[in-house]
Amino acid sequence: FEKAQEIFDYTVLAVSPAVAEKILKDPVPLEAEMLNKVKYYNFVTTIFEVRPEALKKWRKSTVLVEDFAMNAKAAVSQGHVVGMYNNDGSNVFTAYQFAGPQASDADLNATLIKDVTRLGGAVEKILVTKQWRDYFPHYNSETLSQGDGQFLERILKLQGTQKTLFVMANYNFESTEHMAKFSKTLI
Repeated sequence: FEKAQEIFDYTVLAVSPAVAEKILKDPVPLEAEMLNKVKYYNFVTTIFEVRPEALKKWRKSTVLVEDFAMNAKAAVSQGHVVGMYNNDGSNVFTAYQFAGPQASDADLNATLIKDVTRLGGAVEKILVTKQWRDYFPHYNSETLSQGDGQFLERILKLQGTQKTLFVMANYNFESTEHMAKFSKTLI
């Protein structure tokens, strides 16, 4: 089997910045800076059952746990629940948590149980806990404000250099609508 060399007009990178960094053969300095300055959250999804009588008031709804959702530092450092979701009226809920990179499933589940109890419920069984360690690629305030706040403008100028287009969430902060519009406009 002979391996053929393929040549493309453009390469469109629609992957996480961590993966894009591995794909790029010789990134220009600004490409390397754009990819290296990306920060991530450890986002956790947990599906659990509550006792049938618990949390009836939140069935078929989405709940934002305001005290933790508005205090991201505490939510991340302690793994608190920032939201819960139930769309079918059953006793099965989905919880969303942010956590530090070293958080264990057991610690996150213990925090979830405490938070659900504090909110008036009782966890009967945890069905699945899934950590998404490279979730929500974004830049911190320091990066965004460097160069008189021109960082995003500078990295937008990378589009098309070296015949590479970047269609990545760090340009749009994971907003699906903005990602779709940005990608359509770019392509």
